[in-house]
Amino acid sequence: MGDRASSQEEIAQQIREKLKTLPGIELAISQPIAARVDKMVSSVRSRVAVKIFGEDLAELQKLGSQIRQVLSKMKGSNDLRIEQASGQNYLNIKIDRDAIARYGINVADVNEVIETAIGGKQASTIYEGERRFPLVLRYPSSYRNNVDAIENIILHSPDGAQVLMRDLAEITVIEGPAQISRESGRRRLVVGVNAEGRDLGGFVKEAQELIAKNVELPQGYTLQWGGQLENMQRAMARLMIIIPLTVLAIFFLLFMLFKSIRLAGLIILVLPFASIGGVFGLFITGEYLSVPAAVGFINLWGIAVLNGVVLISFIKQLREGWLPHGGCIASWLRTSL
Repeated sequence: MGDRASSQEEIAQQIREKLKTLPGIELAISQPIAARVDKMVSSVRSRVAVKIFGEDLAELQKLGSQIRQVLSKMKGSNDLRIEQASGQNYLNIKIDRDAIARYGINVADVNEVIETAIGGKQASTIYEGERRFPLVLRYPSSYRNNVDAIENIILHSPDGAQVLMRDLAEITVIEGPAQISRESGRRRLVVGVNAEGRDLGGFVKEAQELIAKNVELPQGYTLQWGGQLENMQRAMARLMIIIPLTVLAIFFLLFMLFKSIRLAGLIILVLPFASIGGVFGLFITGEYLSVPAAVGFINLWGIAVLNGVVLISFIKQLREGWLPHGGCIASWLRTSL
């Protein structure tokens, strides 16, 4: 493209600027592994997915457009996408029962002709040695995709009269759903969005408030949030259980090591003070408290506890005779610990 960028976000923004002039496209900039994980989790290649459940496809598309409009006005929203659910052309053939009755033709006869011309029907079997292949008859693609050709299909009535298909049925091309997605037995439409420049939890919380305020869900329609949010909520819920249990386990091991609740509590009190540096580091780098950051804090606490154990062990050794008994430092250590 000729432009230079110093970060991944700048590269993504330059790609959007170059491609925004193309009509009818929806961008979703991601990475291969991240896109595959998002696809497996929420069936959409986006960090945040709003799943709309309901029965009427037209109503789902209407709600999806409203939610997309709300999300587009939010700070940090990029790569908005709505799951493509319409735009497929269908050949609709409505048989006129009064007309076929006048010619003495059955509905089954008309359906058989349509099936043979468009879908194909086995007429015979071809044998080549021990192998056999079905011989299927149907119109060439140039005729199957031509409404006029289908309207000019000739049917024979029982009395020998030749009747055109157009005289027996109304043939039209209508627009219908390109796909119908389902989850847990319910129809579903997904709106995907990438949140950039802000934390994912804060973005989703603001989006939920705006959608609840500006989008009215009819009875029987529900929303479900997915994407990377599901992984974050699942991981945070586990961390909320694992971290307290880990701290208690460390406290118990420290008590067993030093045989003192006071010394074990003194080392545990290092954890909040050690977290100050981590919070300051997140602030300096512009990062947010995410699952990787939480794992980093756990590693930081482990180092802090290890340093505390080393320091307390060394002080205990000093109290046991490494310094003269009359020294002021030794006296202070004996009285304070």
